[in-house]
Amino acid sequence: MYSTRGNHQEPSSSLAAARSDSSKLSSEEIAVLRRSSFINGKKFVPFFPGDASYANLSGNGRWRDSDGILDLSAKQQKRLAGWAPAEDYIPNATVVNQVSPRNVTQTLVSDCSFVSAMILSAGYENKFHTQIITNSLFPQNRERKPVLNPYGKYCVRLHINGCWRLVEVDTRFPFDQNGRLLTSYSKDKAELWVSLLEKAYLKVMGGYDFPGSNSSIDLHALTGWIPERKALQDTGNDDGRFFTMLKTRMGSGHVLATMASGRLSSDLEEKSGLVPTHAYALLDLRQVGNLRFVKLKNPWAERSWKGKYSYQDSTRWTSELQRMLSYDPKAAAADDQGVFWIEWNDLIIYFDVCYLSWNTSLFKFDRKFHGSWPQGPKKDLYSFANNPQYLLTIDSSVDTMVWLLLSRHITEKDDFAENKDFITLIVYKNNGERLYLPTSGTKVLDGIRINSPFYLAKLPVSKSSSHEKYTIIVSEYEKNHDIDFTLTAYANVKFSLKELNDNFSHQKRVKSEWNSSNAGGCQNNRETYSSNPITKITICSKCTLLIEIRAPKQYSVQMQLEDLSEKKLEESGSYRSGYSVLKTVLDPGTYQIRSSTFNKGEIGPFFLDFSSDMQFLL
Repeated sequence: MYSTRGNHQEPSSSLAAARSDSSKLSSEEIAVLRRSSFINGKKFVPFFPGDASYANLSGNGRWRDSDGILDLSAKQQKRLAGWAPAEDYIPNATVVNQVSPRNVTQTLVSDCSFVSAMILSAGYENKFHTQIITNSLFPQNRERKPVLNPYGKYCVRLHINGCWRLVEVDTRFPFDQNGRLLTSYSKDKAELWVSLLEKAYLKVMGGYDFPGSNSSIDLHALTGWIPERKALQDTGNDDGRFFTMLKTRMGSGHVLATMASGRLSSDLEEKSGLVPTHAYALLDLRQVGNLRFVKLKNPWAERSWKGKYSYQDSTRWTSELQRMLSYDPKAAAADDQGVFWIEWNDLIIYFDVCYLSWNTSLFKFDRKFHGSWPQGPKKDLYSFANNPQYLLTIDSSVDTMVWLLLSRHITEKDDFAENKDFITLIVYKNNGERLYLPTSGTKVLDGIRINSPFYLAKLPVSKSSSHEKYTIIVSEYEKNHDIDFTLTAYANVKFSLKELNDNFSHQKRVKSEWNSSNAGGCQNNRETYSSNPITKITICSKCTLLIEIRAPKQYSVQMQLEDLSEKKLEESGSYRSGYSVLKTVLDPGTYQIRSSTFNKGEIGPFFLDFSSDMQFLL
């Protein structure tokens, strides 16, 4: 147990909240979550549902967050008169009167994606009577509704870096000289929930000078749901399948989504009325005849679409269409609240991406691992030896789908703003063994490398009468530093997921080199091959031995293992760029390993790494 900010501590048992199933976290996983608790110089411990202190945040006087006030955006700084408790300007303040999406309004912070996430979450809570917003704010009364705290201390639950985490905030906010909030707010002036949630999220993200995000990331923080990114250009020739799927799934409460506009010239921005590179909340989808309509909301609560089927388009809004879409252009012209309808063919011209967030209740089973990947080779094009790997075993009597979500933990604002980590998942179907070479096994999924904190892979699994085994490999393009991550699998049939490690208890490394006298090349060079460097190893008892050779990637390398007593040879296979591996079972005896490059005369250093479940001598 160790201390945290404020009055909270982090008992080891609370970390169980980071696992969605009943299994316990390993010591390595606990270490990952503890490291990931330190974000932008502040500490955010895992949220523990059983901690009664969240419901009763009492104290003397008015609580002030010891982490201080947040950095402001440039627009806020220009209009800032000062910081003050919200209650000083809002005498009848309350946390929640009604969780209404129409009340959520963005102002001077570039967090349109998070504000859109609040709009969607509020709408979902109203429509499906499922707590999202009100389940995230504390203290709460017996009806689990957030209530005002005279002490001024609030706790917010956010899903960050692999688990639910606790964020503490006070009610100090920036105001202008007219007493207006310089943060996002509720149009019900008495309500604080919009401003409190935004402040908590931006405290984690480093301040109100937030560089921006996307709504699947932000919805994941609010809901813990599964994020996905869909390029809208890919839907242009799909005969409406994506539109129909989205319409059906949204209507069933399975998914929330936003639409992100693309880059627009100043002329096109003025003509369309749209804000470039901006997140719009997706409120509804309807089809009228052959026309497909999408209802969006600008989180600014103003600036709507000016094109076809805007409130300005008097010719297309027939009385029948107004009835079908429950829309009154005249009322919208007076006050549209940033809400508008746009036809799908126009949408995919002006908008680039649909960010989706899938309800985890779609799946009966899930399994989560928190892992660490220390810096190793920059690229894994030639070797998977250093990549984290997991064994998925599934026995399905029907065709099914397994979703695999990789989440990279981010702890610095600059990393979030300039994400240079291109992560993905690669899946092989084999006998469940750890893979060392990309050419081994049957590759069934090779994910796109993407510079996002999340990558979602959807693995189709065919009906089978036996256990199917898959090796899941965490991969990154040009890895430059250590990373912590969380891998979560979701399915509607039972499955097992476990780490794939050889668990060799004995390892040794030998450094050697090819020089002018021993760089003999491959066996095509009959006169010089035997001069290649030789390493001898003595096996004391029967064991599994793994030998890896690591050399400059411009050299194609191979190893040859020889049993000196029986003159048996075993090779690491074809010559490969910079890396090769040989895994075998050996009886007691003495063996030698000959290391060679394909071309003779290639001079340079190399390493031989030996790993085994039994002791050996070099």
